[in-house]
Amino acid sequence: MTEQYLRKVRLIIGGSANTGVASDPNAGIDLSEMHIVFQVKNATSQSLKSAHITIYNLSSATANQIQNEFTRIELSAGYGDQLGLIFQGEVAIVRNGKLNATDTFVDIIAQDGDTAYNYAVSNRTLAKGWTPDTLYGAMLQDLQPYGVTAGYKPAFSTESASRGRACYGMTRDYLRDLAEQQGCEWGIEDGKLNFIPSNSYILGEAFVLNAQSGLIGTPTQTTGGIEITSLLNAQIKAGGQVRIDNASLATETIRKQLSVQTPQLVAGTDRDGSYKALLVEHSGDTRGQEWYTRMICVAVDPTAAFPLVGPALLAVPDGGG
Repeated sequence: MTEQYLRKVRLIIGGSANTGVASDPNAGIDLSEMHIVFQVKNATSQSLKSAHITIYNLSSATANQIQNEFTRIELSAGYGDQLGLIFQGEVAIVRNGKLNATDTFVDIIAQDGDTAYNYAVSNRTLAKGWTPDTLYGAMLQDLQPYGVTAGYKPAFSTESASRGRACYGMTRDYLRDLAEQQGCEWGIEDGKLNFIPSNSYILGEAFVLNAQSGLIGTPTQTTGGIEITSLLNAQIKAGGQVRIDNASLATETIRKQLSVQTPQLVAGTDRDGSYKALLVEHSGDTRGQEWYTRMICVAVDPTAAFPLVGPALLAVPDGGG
């Protein structure tokens, strides 16, 4: 088990390269030694992964660079030398301010895949015989100029269309329709386009959460899902699998309501303690107590995981624009 002490972050802010800023030491500035407070949220639904990062007492020159020049940000967090990427994306909003006569701050709101989500447009025709994989490959081509590449996806149905299809409009709308048809949820994380089946999770190591591995308090069964809090763990991602001991779960009992009321059902539990993280929130303060990962999870069949498909781009047949 990795020791969870000596908290550490790495924060890089830089230029507009789609490949990110950490890969090029000359692409930005390292603010890791500053006082940083952050909150990163991601969900499996059609939504953008977001980060709210506050940096305190920067020089006025650096603050101005962030506000007027830099467009990319990468944040990693962990313990000692074991850092994991928890966010990379585009700066959307920057706000400079003062706490008091001597202390200043820079507030940054950033989103992963913001430009691709808001500006990627499809304008092509798929020839007769196209399949869901054909449509996926075409949409991926439309996202690639914005730095988004293939991520996780299951095997789609192989049924071919008897007619061609004109694709003209926002790429995100076609991705939403494709996800619904294939029983998936889609999103962008760390520049990767992910499709995750609603009844499954991303293949990978299941993180066993208990008091020894960072579990905080008692997981709680609610109407929205199983709510779990642990010490910050960058490897826990939306769509991934976590495991808890059901004996430690605080369950909620639904009692009979008045006939005019409709009782809400609580989220179910898995017999083996396997759960899929629908929402993951990482939060931390480099000079405070906050250093947690919070999850909302649902029960999942541990045999239903699917493998990574790609990242090779699926070919668009003749007729693709």
